[in-house]
Amino acid sequence: MEEENSFPRGGTERVQKQVQETKQKETKKSRKRANSKDFLFGKNDPSNSKKSRRPGDSSKSSSVAVSSALPLGGGAVLQPTVSTSSKKPAFIESISFQKLAKGTKLLGIVREVAEDYAVVSLPSMLTGFIRQDSKSEIPLDRVVSVGQFLPVVVVKATSESVKTKNDSKAQMKRRIELSVSPSLLNSGLTAGMLHTGMSIRGKIRSVEDHGCIIDLNVGGLAGSSCFLKYENVKGEYKILSEEEEEEVDDATFKLNKGRVYDFTVASLPGKAKKESTIIQVKLESVKDRSKRSINPVTHLASKHNIRTLCPGMLLDVDVEHFARNGLCVTLLGNVYRGAIDSAHLGGYLPEEDFKNKAATSEMWWKNVFVGKNRRVSISNMDV
Repeated sequence: MEEENSFPRGGTERVQKQVQETKQKETKKSRKRANSKDFLFGKNDPSNSKKSRRPGDSSKSSSVAVSSALPLGGGAVLQPTVSTSSKKPAFIESISFQKLAKGTKLLGIVREVAEDYAVVSLPSMLTGFIRQDSKSEIPLDRVVSVGQFLPVVVVKATSESVKTKNDSKAQMKRRIELSVSPSLLNSGLTAGMLHTGMSIRGKIRSVEDHGCIIDLNVGGLAGSSCFLKYENVKGEYKILSEEEEEEVDDATFKLNKGRVYDFTVASLPGKAKKESTIIQVKLESVKDRSKRSINPVTHLASKHNIRTLCPGMLLDVDVEHFARNGLCVTLLGNVYRGAIDSAHLGGYLPEEDFKNKAATSEMWWKNVFVGKNRRVSISNMDV
């Protein structure tokens, strides 16, 4: 007598139900493995992506493509907001007294100079002053000149109430103390970051027969390791003695001990022992220096970081976002982010919009900067 196949309680229907459940579990596991594999190796299944993607994930996926870790606009920018009813672009906050902090770098122009102070015009209609160094006996009128265009560093920004004889109520007065010292402006730089064509702040340490010894205050460099030959001064120059107070034309470079300029690295010392260990620099006009743009490959290869960026640097940027009052851009190979206020875009304003003042209130830059790469100059840095 043949043995009959034994079944559990419930008959064949229950067995078939168990088989179907096991098959469904296996298919779910295989889908999870496929999804994990796609996630790891970057393969996308269009059928699965539609199910897993949510309406709010589109912005997150687009931000992954940007290599910069900085927020949109690099900071001081109100981020864009998206709601069901409206979409508001970003808003660039202008430079103000409240935003100035110790170490902020600004682009300024010397407006007035005396022996113990100098007045500097800053962006956004701000005004700062430079105090004579207490450790130096050199008067400020032998350090900077009226009309000199140079980056400055904020030492401190304070506000205090002052009561005058004519006014019964005390008035709030704001003071922005600045410095042009190479030790502050070149903070963070090392000898290995220097490269040919780079602009760097320096102070004339002494005037010699064939040129001037320049002090850069860069880590790893001695005070006498930088030299300016007279033949590398691109323009007319006048050597001033310690007691000489002769008035010199503004277009002429004044060479005396303690004078501060932005120099350009002409050559670096070689690695061979027989080669010179002196860094050669040249002194150019602001017009010539402003035409030299920063090479992203050279800049990043020299291990520069955001703290070594300096106002006045000319570089190429890519437009990333149209803000309500300007442009949000990426720079130096999308490593950094920045913002350009509409007040600094006047040179690109179309002539028709310039004549029609009503059109200037609109976002005219959306039609001008579409898909274009632009060359700009840094006006301020706050890190």
